[in-house]
Amino acid sequence: MIIDKKNYILILFFLIYIIFGIFIYKDFGIGIEEHFQRLNGFYWLNYFLSFSNFDLFKEAVNSRFNGILINNPNLPNILFFNYYGIIFDVP
Repeated sequence: MIIDKKNYILILFFLIYIIFGIFIYKDFGIGIEEHFQRLNGFYWLNYFLSFSNFDLFKEAVNSRFNGILINNPNLPNILFFNYYGIIFDVP
């Protein structure tokens, strides 16, 4: 089997890519702001639901919101950091 230069470079690239990935995979994980973003999303979802009659949905949102606060008591206050966009947090 003859490996031409083009295939050799491609194989070498992916081999280096895999070796590099094996050494750095532990550096990836939960983002530092993930809990705050979830809390922010539930806060604003609760605000939007206050204008509706979806009581069962409101209870579920309040339960999640309070659960995040209980499990992560050191999160910053949402009212202080109210300049964060909610377009990705609410859905």
